Amino acid sequence: MKSLFCYFKNALLLTVCMTAGPALAEDRPNIILIMADDMGWDLTSFGGEINQTPELDALAMQGMRFTDFHSNGGVCSPTRAAVMTGKYQQRVGIHSVILAKHYRHVGLELKENTVAEMMKGAGYKTGLFGKWHLGYDVKHNPVHQGFDEFKGFIAGNVDYISHVDIALKLDWWDGNVIKNEEGYTSDLIADYTVDFIDRNHDEPFFVVMAQEAPHDPFQSRDSPIQRIAEERVITEKIAGDTEAKDVIFPKMMKAMDEGVGRVVDALEKYDIADNTLIVFMSDNGPNPAGRRGESGNMTGRKGDITEGGHRVPAFAYWPAKIKPGLKNDTTLLGMDLMPTFANLAGIPAKKVGPLDGVNFSDILLSKTPDVAPRDTFWMIKTSTAIRSGPWKVIMTEMEDKDTEYSLFKLNDLGEGETEDIKGSHPDIYTDLKSRLLTWDTDMKKVLRQKQIDIGFDRTSEIPRN
Repeated sequence: MKSLFCYFKNALLLTVCMTAGPALAEDRPNIILIMADDMGWDLTSFGGEINQTPELDALAMQGMRFTDFHSNGGVCSPTRAAVMTGKYQQRVGIHSVILAKHYRHVGLELKENTVAEMMKGAGYKTGLFGKWHLGYDVKHNPVHQGFDEFKGFIAGNVDYISHVDIALKLDWWDGNVIKNEEGYTSDLIADYTVDFIDRNHDEPFFVVMAQEAPHDPFQSRDSPIQRIAEERVITEKIAGDTEAKDVIFPKMMKAMDEGVGRVVDALEKYDIADNTLIVFMSDNGPNPAGRRGESGNMTGRKGDITEGGHRVPAFAYWPAKIKPGLKNDTTLLGMDLMPTFANLAGIPAKKVGPLDGVNFSDILLSKTPDVAPRDTFWMIKTSTAIRSGPWKVIMTEMEDKDTEYSLFKLNDLGEGETEDIKGSHPDIYTDLKSRLLTWDTDMKKVLRQKQIDIGFDRTSEIPRN
């Protein structure tokens, strides 16, 4: 059990894990974070068959692909909260998706230090274009959370053409003011990002390109409007038909990809591509069964505690620093981005504050193949999981019967969650279960202190405060 015990030493500590020294200020890169929405393993560079993403695939193949990268959540808001704060999302009170219909008062607390505030404090120009989903009220707007500029939408999704959210409210913002603009969502996100680079290419910048694609509603550039304010034009049943899955989905991927290509062109235009780090990830697994999107041979999809729900394609591209064609199999999470960006920007750890995420800049720079061993955790719906190397224990709380526990051993592709093997590995199971329960108790205590419901009334997985 010694090999497993070493994972425990940092598992329950809230700490900043910045093992490498800060980068020199003159070497600090521009940083662009591109986050797809509900995208599975559809990129050809990750074994997908869409064949509509040549720009993203080129970046992936010329950079470093991560084969064991995870979103912190199985749905949108929790993942984004972790990326923005560098912490497990439960610590900041966003442990579930914030729906547009009923929870428009909920949002990321302003007292939290975000990655945007961190980068802005270090002299970076900051912008977020696309999806926010961390608070509907104006007080939670991205411009109050460290972003110099924000254009896009604050809900979980909008009609790609009319920009109306699922609650049938217009949801397109310029800063903290609603200001609709004609255009297809993916194209507008690219427009805004390119314009930001045009205006800020001569100073360091940090941009989040938060895509809506390929989240539903399924609409390509030539699709009809599905929603207008206060009125649904096309039903969800029609919107999710066979054409949407087989024809429209690839078109949505293609439009997103073309926008990424335009951003790369802008970097090359100003001769700053070499000193720009581009990180790409999906915010969770693919849409539930019946809709297009692949999770390989992994068990589960969006919203699941199994690997298919949170193990996502991700890569880093940085021509001046990252050798092309590399793969890395370290277990990494979205919350690891903030400490990594801090280190690359030359920001001392003491100015960042305590985080759960770890700095993996040495992996990017090929100084080390991995980070220090650690346990990683997920809490999704009524389930909690722990990963320690290839081993994974899942705990599922049942409303009217005993809590269920399972032990799995994953292979390199994330497969292996079909056979519970706790009976044949009792020592490993007992050890991991104990560590899982400790973390679960800690997180639930935090959530209760924030007056957030964590009981069985979690059908929509919405925080209440």
